[in-house]
Amino acid sequence: MTDDDLHTRQREYIRQHNATVRERAATARNRAAWAAFFALSPDPEALCSEVQRLDPTKPWPQRSR
Repeated sequence: MTDDDLHTRQREYIRQHNATVRERAATARNRAAWAAFFALSPDPEALCSEVQRLDPTKPWPQRSR
């Protein structure tokens, strides 16, 4: 394995790692947003149902019980 091959593999590993970190951060932000939505909403199930009715292509989460 040459130095160029090693550097290419290292760069690819770092790129994949950074993508994973970004994805996990986005997931955490999304969860935090939904938690705030459910905490602040007087009737979160009704709001979720209405949003899903307006845009059925989005996979809106169900409130965990």
